[in-house]
Amino acid sequence: MIKTISILIISISIIALIYSLNMDVTVYTALGRSVNNIGLIAQRQIFIIVGCTLLIIGVLAYIAAIFIGNSYRGVEICPACVEKVKATAVVCKHCGHNLDKSRRQVLIHGVDVLNIIDRNGDVNTENLDALSRLMLDGMAEHTPLAILVSYHPELEKIKSVHGIEYSNRFEYLIEKNIARLKGGKSGNNH
Repeated sequence: MIKTISILIISISIIALIYSLNMDVTVYTALGRSVNNIGLIAQRQIFIIVGCTLLIIGVLAYIAAIFIGNSYRGVEICPACVEKVKATAVVCKHCGHNLDKSRRQVLIHGVDVLNIIDRNGDVNTENLDALSRLMLDGMAEHTPLAILVSYHPELEKIKSVHGIEYSNRFEYLIEKNIARLKGGKSGNNH
C-alpha cells in the first residue's frame, strides 16, 4: 500500500517537474518584444520546489516501504505481548508466552499440514497419507506436480510459518506420497 502511494507521489512529482521546466515565462509587449515575467518566473519556481519536495517524499516513502517489508519477513507478533519474535520461536523472548499453541494453522481439506512434520523432523505418516488422499480426490488425472501447484497459496502459508526448509521438505514428501498413491490406484485398476 505504501509502495503504491509512493509511486503515485513520484509520478505526480515528475509530471510537475516536467511541466515547470517547460513552462514559458515570457510575455510579449505591444511592440512585439518578449520579456521575462516575474510572476511567471515565481510560479515556475513554486512548481519546481513543490515537484522536488514531492519527489523526495515519494522516494523516502518507497525506501521506507521496502525496509518495513523486509523487517517483517520471518517475523510474527506474539499474541500475548504484541512484540516481534522470529517465526520459528517456540517461546516469546519478551514475555515467555508459549508460541506453539498460538501458531496459525494451515489447513488443506481440514488437515493441519503443520502437524505432518514436527520440530524434530519426524514425519507423521498417518496425517501425510490422509492429506495426500484428500488432495488426490477429484484430481486423480493430474500429475503430482500439477496437484501441488493448485495448492500454491497454502504452501506459501507453510513457508511463512515454518520457513522454506520445512516447506520444501513438506512439498517433497507430499509429492512422493501422491505419486505413490497414484501408482497404487492405477495398479488396482488393471
